[in-house]
Amino acid sequence: LLVIGATGNVGRPTAETLLRRGATVRVTARDPARLSSMAREGAQVMRLDLGDPTTFAQRLRASGL
Repeated sequence: LLVIGATGNVGRPTAETLLRRGATVRVTARDPARLSSMAREGAQVMRLDLGDPTTFAQRLRASGL
């Protein structure tokens, strides 16, 4: 599962719930360093900046989309 904006008010609790339930989760943010706690819980952390289209294709491909 890919959670976009995992540092936000909706993305973070969504990703945390999925991780607690044992899902394979990929999380994205403009600043992936802010997702270090999720990386420790097993999430794959990726940089995705919705304001920078050059980050789209690579991240979506990496997510199998």
